[in-house]
Amino acid sequence: MGLLADVRLIEPVETIHTMEIASEARFDEALSLAFVHEDACLTAAYLLGYAVEMRLKAAVGRIRGLAPADDLYEHIRLAIIRAPDRHDLATLLELALASRRVPVSASLDTDFRRHVGIVAENWDVLFRYKAARIGLPELADLFNSVVWIRQSHESLWR
Repeated sequence: MGLLADVRLIEPVETIHTMEIASEARFDEALSLAFVHEDACLTAAYLLGYAVEMRLKAAVGRIRGLAPADDLYEHIRLAIIRAPDRHDLATLLELALASRRVPVSASLDTDFRRHVGIVAENWDVLFRYKAARIGLPELADLFNSVVWIRQSHESLWR
């Protein structure tokens, strides 16, 4: 049996918990790549953006009250069925903000939009198919925004 079959046996659906753990793993992998292999900056950028995507999807699940074993992937797919792209970070953030029962703070929402915007400007799911390069200044901006999102994401639902 291969790795994919093993993973599907252990985690048959994507849950809030598995998304959050995978987000941390992709963040750690991005750091390793960015600091060890200068030629792997685009891969690091891809992993950083992917980590934010998973954080936002998990936040939507938490805000909407999904149970720990609920299929987060299916919930997100149905929630943004009319969206042109289920990987669109701005759409995921707006879904999270609109799903809250009580708004937290306009300035915090503005900060989220700014940092998610910076990530979105420097990341696309299509990077996995590209041989492009990202500059160190853009990678630094991306990294700083991802760190801010990681540190602040719980304020979306608390």
